[in-house]
Amino acid sequence: MANLIGSLLIGVFAGMVTSDELRNTMNVLLATGFCGGLTTFSTFSLETLKYFKSGKKLLAWTYWVGSVIACICCVYLGLWFHSWL
Repeated sequence: MANLIGSLLIGVFAGMVTSDELRNTMNVLLATGFCGGLTTFSTFSLETLKYFKSGKKLLAWTYWVGSVIACICCVYLGLWFHSWL
C-alpha cells in the first residue's frame, strides 16, 4: 500500500514541477525525500522473496508483477490528478 500511495504522490509532485508550481529543489525534497522514505522497496522485495522461499511461486510472481503495474498506474493517475486540479 505504501508503494501505491508513494507512486500516486510522486506523480502529483512530478506534475507540479512540469507546470512550474514548485521549484526543482522542492520537487527533490518531496519526490525523493518524502516519497522515497514512504515507499520501502526493501519491504516489497522481502515479501516477494518470502513467497518464493515458501514455494508460493505463482503468488510471488503475481505479487511482483501486480505491484509494479499498480505503482506505474498510480504514477499516471497522480499526473492525471494534478492536471485535473
